[in-house]
Amino acid sequence: MSHDHSHSHSHSHSHSHDHARPTWDDATAAVYAEKYGVWPTQMMVVDRLELSDGATVVDVGCGTGATLALVKAKWATAHCVGVDAVAEMVRQARQTLGAEAEVHEARADALPLGDGVADLVLFVNTLHHVDPKTALVEAARVLRPGGRVVVATDEAQYDLASWSNGRVRDELSRARLRGVRQTSAHLNDVVANILTATKRG
Repeated sequence: MSHDHSHSHSHSHSHSHDHARPTWDDATAAVYAEKYGVWPTQMMVVDRLELSDGATVVDVGCGTGATLALVKAKWATAHCVGVDAVAEMVRQARQTLGAEAEVHEARADALPLGDGVADLVLFVNTLHHVDPKTALVEAARVLRPGGRVVVATDEAQYDLASWSNGRVRDELSRARLRGVRQTSAHLNDVVANILTATKRG
């Protein structure tokens, strides 16, 4: 994924997954999975999570399922739900996770979940691929009061730190997600920018 391609996402206010989806054929998904399927950002995010027993975790744009596999390894009782709009990614995630998680083919703005059922919604190197406004409103819908959204972007790969600290922070507030906290995490030569926000009751 080139810098120019990714950077363009950071400035697009009308970008939607419908527009991007035709580029995600099986071959593209396979290349992406091979290169980014297991990536340090996923480990940095999961290492910093705090979950209670039986927590419901939704990974939007779950890709190969690697993030949820890390969640299950750390919290065996977690109820994990993966969502991806790309059929090949859904296939790979189901292969990775087996019975450890539900995996659905669905858009970020139309999650196959009821209102207030999730404790945590993750966007790990995902939010710039979709419309952040509609995706975060949808994340807020499925969160229970007190539930959290975590948005993580890989600064070196996507050059989106300013975008996530600007527009994403604004969209979190518009979605009525409060107490936004920003942290940076480092693992080897990868730097992750992580925003966390909470749904108030």
